[in-house]
Amino acid sequence: MDDVVLIGYQKVFKRDVTSAVSSIKSDDIEGIPVLDVSGLIATQATGIQSVNMTGAPAGRGALIIRGNTSIGGDIDADLAYSSPLYVIDGVQTSLEDLAGYGVSNVDFLASLNPNDIASIDVLKDASAAAIYGSRGANGVIIIETKKGVALDKPEFSFSTSLGLQPKPNLVPMLVGGAERQAKMGMIQRWWHTDELQSGQTPMVLTDSINPAFNNNVDYQGLFYKTGIDQQYDFSVRGGSEKTNYRVSLGYDNQEGVIKGTGVDRVTFSSNLNFKAGEKFRNQLITRFTHTDLQTGQGNPYQGSFNLNSSLPVDPAGLQSSLFYITDERKQSLSGELEGKLNEDRTVNFTISNFATFDLLPSLSLNSQLSFVYDSNKKNFYEPSTIRTEGDGFASYALYNRKNLTAETYLSLFKNIGANNDHEVTGVLGNRVDYNKYEDMAMTAFGFGSDAIQTINNRYTQDQISGYTDISANALVSYFGRVSYKYKNRYMVGGNFSIDGSSRFGKDVRWAKFPSLNAGWVISDEPFLKPHISSFIDYLKIRGSWGINGKQFPENYLRFGKYNLGYGGNPYWANQMNVSSYGGVTGVIPNYDQIGNASLSWEETEQWNVGFDLDMFNRRVSLAFDAYNKSTDKLFFDVAFPAYSGYNSAPTNVAGVLNYGWESMLRYHVFPRENDLRMELSVGFAQNKNYVSKLPNGNQDYIGGDYGYVVGRPLNLYKMFINDYIIDDLDQLPVNPFTGEPLQGKSAWASIRPGFPIWQDLNGDYLLNEEHDLKLTTDYSPIPDITGSFNINLQYKKWYFQAYSQFSFGADIKNTVLNSYMDSYDRGGDDWARRGLADLSEYTFWQQPGDGAAGVDFPAMYPQSPTLGAFYGFRGNQTLWIESGDYWKVNNASIGYTFDQNDNFMKNIGLSRLRIYGAMLNPYQWQRSKKVVDASMVDAKGHTYGNGYPQARTITIGIDTKF
Repeated sequence: MDDVVLIGYQKVFKRDVTSAVSSIKSDDIEGIPVLDVSGLIATQATGIQSVNMTGAPAGRGALIIRGNTSIGGDIDADLAYSSPLYVIDGVQTSLEDLAGYGVSNVDFLASLNPNDIASIDVLKDASAAAIYGSRGANGVIIIETKKGVALDKPEFSFSTSLGLQPKPNLVPMLVGGAERQAKMGMIQRWWHTDELQSGQTPMVLTDSINPAFNNNVDYQGLFYKTGIDQQYDFSVRGGSEKTNYRVSLGYDNQEGVIKGTGVDRVTFSSNLNFKAGEKFRNQLITRFTHTDLQTGQGNPYQGSFNLNSSLPVDPAGLQSSLFYITDERKQSLSGELEGKLNEDRTVNFTISNFATFDLLPSLSLNSQLSFVYDSNKKNFYEPSTIRTEGDGFASYALYNRKNLTAETYLSLFKNIGANNDHEVTGVLGNRVDYNKYEDMAMTAFGFGSDAIQTINNRYTQDQISGYTDISANALVSYFGRVSYKYKNRYMVGGNFSIDGSSRFGKDVRWAKFPSLNAGWVISDEPFLKPHISSFIDYLKIRGSWGINGKQFPENYLRFGKYNLGYGGNPYWANQMNVSSYGGVTGVIPNYDQIGNASLSWEETEQWNVGFDLDMFNRRVSLAFDAYNKSTDKLFFDVAFPAYSGYNSAPTNVAGVLNYGWESMLRYHVFPRENDLRMELSVGFAQNKNYVSKLPNGNQDYIGGDYGYVVGRPLNLYKMFINDYIIDDLDQLPVNPFTGEPLQGKSAWASIRPGFPIWQDLNGDYLLNEEHDLKLTTDYSPIPDITGSFNINLQYKKWYFQAYSQFSFGADIKNTVLNSYMDSYDRGGDDWARRGLADLSEYTFWQQPGDGAAGVDFPAMYPQSPTLGAFYGFRGNQTLWIESGDYWKVNNASIGYTFDQNDNFMKNIGLSRLRIYGAMLNPYQWQRSKKVVDASMVDAKGHTYGNGYPQARTITIGIDTKF
């Protein structure tokens, strides 16, 4: 309990913390060869859900603390997460600050070298995060980097690792003659004789002599390869008590398992500390990261798989292997086409100066001045040789953010009384935060030389489109904290923050965020200690309450918008078709955004109760927290009546409730003094998520494929409910008034054996979207239980560690398999023109009785000339709901550490040498055998099917000090 925890502007001993805080030390993540630590945080702390969006190197992810609160009428499922505030060496950054985040797919924490991290503290409740006021509603992750120390001589460190990513297991695909034979067998089984003789069998299947249709292209063989990962880190630290330093330089090169993907990253960090006299201390921190990300052969500006553009096609829609493709197309698919350009570049630069002047022995004046520069750039060019239109496509996107922050605060630490029984600490300060953004994007289509990959005079004005944007915002905060401790047993405290933001109107610009906390170290009570000291070393109960806030990310949302010139189609855009009047460009209101100066802060009120317990000479440790987190005034688009002239406007009208509990148990199997030591830790967290308020009198909201219901979790599925697969038409219920059996709407094919039958929810004996496609309240993408299980084993100088995380209870949608099978029942011959996966592991309806036997899927009829589409494999049905249960081992490593007690170390001039082997993602169990990866889902619960797996990486490395 002597560990130090950062809780915002102050360091405190862990035994004095009265809030819900999880701490991760550098030893916990040392020797794990990852580009960023976001995937490891959830294995070390409870109450944090780690979202995996892609397996690409440095690819974007998300961390959610104590449940998601992101809600809206048109959410982006890749970004709809309530992300925490990150504080890195006192510099605050939220993902809302990075408004141009979509320009690059690089994860935010990939800008930080894991080898530079000294500690990570996760503030989860309102009391801990309240001092951050309007930024702490989604929790706070505080990261402190390593600093200089006083040493007799400089200490150098060097580490390097080499990793191998084997080619992943691929989806079995039928290629060439095997594909043709299988598809011909399907139509011969299901098509009627007259259909087979109608001459409408797709030519690609019948004309096997034609060179255009007799190929055997293995697309997956063109896409994937073995990846190589190299990491190099060098650092030096030293100095005296008056002046010390640490400087580090890192280089990472990782080739992905998909051709044309990878990352090159250079990181630099310096930390200079000096003292002037006895009262003044100064710390200057500089960080620089340069990242080049190769994102693959896909076109991110076309198709519907925005973050999933590493491949040139949606993996669920691969073209048939029978079609001929040009050599240029093969080179493009395999990432070897020189004329193609696709790269992201990010530059992150931070300089921060932290100064402290001791006014009194117990009172200090602190000042931190920080400047942050973020630049995200994307260049893309697709040459004419691989485009069906025969033109070239060029694009360029740039996003820059400049941030200037100034903080000044007083810090108090005072012991009072003869025996120092009373301890008072406090913080009182001010913060000014200014952000300026520059954003631009350009695209161009045109004919000409592919040697020119930029947008220049090769293109005409009509071929170029784009925009530029400049915006800014400012935030002013006044904050304070005071805490009191008596006899090292009783602790109370409070925080208060007043924030003002330029994003809001003048009447609602300021908001107040208070919090209270208390703790009691029961185990130190004289009346109790003699009775429990033999088995209880430490027991503290604690509680807290507080209110945090959150801003919306848009800078000028309180103002109305206007369009210049043509306003859009008047029939559905509610705009006037006017471009000019009297030669002057028309200024037309944008009826999708009305000015609203009353838009204000989102608010989260949270209470937390918990305890910390150490037993049996600290061999057993248990931390438990229960919480209730109510978020109100969330933004939601409210539809306006037609007579208002406006379509909709965002308003503070929605609410989300998250409540639950979390627990972390650590057990040292053997006494800590033994040569053999083993620590087992297991964490559990249960979060219940509910919508608590909706617009229009809490009316249900139903969007395109999801919706909200008060009292139910976020992002419910909008689906038909599968009832059964019909074996015989006699199974259909009959309308007692008409004598007609259940049927589908007139646009669908007549029901026949092997079709799926959905529940007739309104009882009209007619299946259609209007009455039977509803929100399914029985399924939710929110997991019931998440957690982690870790092993740390050490014998003398040997060590072994394995970190894992799990999630149970989520219902996820198999969008990959759905997209593939849906082509068979959509009309036309799309099924013949797409690749054929080996589906032998699944069962399909083939004859009467199969439905009653419980086969996996309805009959997969290839679309015939006479049978209309029933859309039996449509995406909006519960057929595709799968269990999201999984247990994933993130890392397993083994190593040996030599130190100065080994004689040969002196001969080679080393003070420490660690040799290790590690494996990332060595194993994942999941309940569903139909989804590719149950841990990769978006905010709506849809599985990511971009074909980029979380590849297994086998690494060997060394870590030295000298």
